[in-house]
Amino acid sequence: MLKKLMNTVVLTSLLLLNPEIGLTVEHPPGHGSGGGAGGQGCQKVGIRNMKPVALTEVPAGSEFSVIVFGANFPDDIEVTAKKILVATTITPKDDFFVVSGKLPAELHATAARINVKVKGKSAGCTQENGWLVKITE
Repeated sequence: MLKKLMNTVVLTSLLLLNPEIGLTVEHPPGHGSGGGAGGQGCQKVGIRNMKPVALTEVPAGSEFSVIVFGANFPDDIEVTAKKILVATTITPKDDFFVVSGKLPAELHATAARINVKVKGKSAGCTQENGWLVKITE
């Protein structure tokens, strides 16, 4: 019990003295980390509340939406579906953007990754992430 308490005290002290320890999550290449400068000096960007959710079956031309954090301007956000550029409506909110659009009509009876590429607030910091949907006939 005493050893566990000592470990907790030491770990808490380290975190208080060096708050950056253990707070950075790095992703392996190809798993949502995107390209760009990465790591030092880049504020992390994020996508949340993807609709439809990953692996959902949807009809061709379906609507989708996502919330994007970490971009300065709507022009800093690019969306593709199966590498086809998608026209989007981007609505600024308090500290994020709501991005919505429709899957390209030519995509049917296939799976497609909806990919969101974001230029971060720091120069040279570009990241991307996305999710997969199944498109029916």
